[in-house]
Amino acid sequence: MAENDTSTFVTWDYVLLGVTLVVSAAIGVYYRFTGGRQKTTQVSTASPVSVSAGLSPLFQSSFIELLLYV
Repeated sequence: MAENDTSTFVTWDYVLLGVTLVVSAAIGVYYRFTGGRQKTTQVSTASPVSVSAGLSPLFQSSFIELLLYV
């Protein structure tokens, strides 16, 4: 395999992916069995301003990516 070939996964990529999935699953199992539940009865909702402020960089970066690769 050529050293500059970046279109395929190599062993370290699979190792990193596996470790990430195992850590994520371990966190989920931990919080499932340790009672990481909501402690209040009030519902927490996000305001439209905070949602749009969070999504704006996502759309901007994806638009920039499209412009760079077209």
